[in-house]
Amino acid sequence: MDHVAGESVLVRGASGSLGRLNPLAEAALAHHKMDAGEVFGRIVLIPQG
Repeated sequence: MDHVAGESVLVRGASGSLGRLNPLAEAALAHHKMDAGEVFGRIVLIPQG
């Protein structure tokens, strides 16, 4: 997945599929990745189901 400053970023679970983490865990993972410099721009969480 390419990361470009200012672009929306969809964060996927470790298996590469969405919906494996609960929303709070997914948000925490996304913010951890952003703090670590792995993700730039906005984090977008898409509700599943």
